[in-house]
Amino acid sequence: MLMNTENKVYDTAVIGAGASGLAAAVVLARGGKSVLVLEAGKTAARKILVSGNGRCNVTNKNMSENCYFGEKDFIKNVLKSFSFKESVEFFKSIGVLLKEEDDGRYFPVTDKATAVAGALTLALEENDGVLLTEHKIKEISRNSVFIVTAENGKIFKAKKLMLACGSKAYPQCGGTDSGYTLAQGFGHSVVETAPALSPVVLEQNPLAKLQGVRIDAEVSVILEKKTLISSKGEVMFTKNGLNGIPVMNVSRVLARNPGAKISLNLLPFVNRADFKIYMEQRRAEYKNRKIKDFFTGILHETIAEQLILLSGIEKTVLAGRMKDDVFCNLADVLQNWVFAPGRPAKWEDSYAAAGGVDVKEINPNTLESKKCANVYILGEMLDVDGKSGGFNLHFAFGCGYKAAKAVLEDL
Repeated sequence: MLMNTENKVYDTAVIGAGASGLAAAVVLARGGKSVLVLEAGKTAARKILVSGNGRCNVTNKNMSENCYFGEKDFIKNVLKSFSFKESVEFFKSIGVLLKEEDDGRYFPVTDKATAVAGALTLALEENDGVLLTEHKIKEISRNSVFIVTAENGKIFKAKKLMLACGSKAYPQCGGTDSGYTLAQGFGHSVVETAPALSPVVLEQNPLAKLQGVRIDAEVSVILEKKTLISSKGEVMFTKNGLNGIPVMNVSRVLARNPGAKISLNLLPFVNRADFKIYMEQRRAEYKNRKIKDFFTGILHETIAEQLILLSGIEKTVLAGRMKDDVFCNLADVLQNWVFAPGRPAKWEDSYAAAGGVDVKEINPNTLESKKCANVYILGEMLDVDGKSGGFNLHFAFGCGYKAAKAVLEDL
């Protein structure tokens, strides 16, 4: 069979068996086209299998181009072809039923990422698509067709080529820069990459004693007194710094802006405009409470203790007896606790990548390269990344779906 696989000229060869590559391959195979998927790793869909803590958050009801970083018109074009409703229908068509959870996130009803990965590979197999793992690409050349040479010496031919190699994020599940190198070989520019959707490491972490504490907060990135981005949700303190969905959502902006700092608003439920009045009223009402007890009911006790310790205030002093400037400074920290980030996040800790192949060099209607005809570049390889909540996987699936539909019309 491998001999026939090598001799055959496929309609399309897909490099990479991740979300975008498998979605494209399934659509092509269902459309009656011969398709070959070549995957470098031992297993297909490795990032799918670990996404959403192994549950696979495939899409989000609140789908919008505003949930992404990158060229908005390009992103909007992909989402127009593969909307939230179309994503639900696509998964239903391959046997995967989805359920809604908080913030519009959708997961398979089985709560298992294997349901998504398994359904994609089964759909490919059932429609005579070919998937070969452990086939890392050595080089790609072209005459009348594309000639793909794997490191194991196998050679494959195809009329069209899709690059769906993923990004550098999460290398323990196959993330590399190999796709960027292949794209550059076809004349493409690559916007400098940086980790995204990652925890934040703090310099000389003053929060280490809060390790394991969780709190609803607003996280902001500040540069020269200007707020660049903010995100609300559950924040978790770690031995190295901060984690949680809002932290991950702002991490790419932090990585892109050297010198920026991160700020925590510990009381996001109090309007900023009314905050000073609220704190003055609370102080007047609980003036005889020791400062260690003053925050009871509005702030996690462990965080309150740490704040008081770091400020150098005697924890038994009465709230009403504190100097006004000292109390105001402590209160201000509740809505603007500022930290300097330490070392950049590691790729091993990042679930997505900022940067990638410049989308200005990609046809937004087909995902075809403007640099080389019949080459399509998909998903994570592109200079597009989204917030946490299923947006990145949706975009990857959407790229595969859109490109495959374009190829079906062309072949």
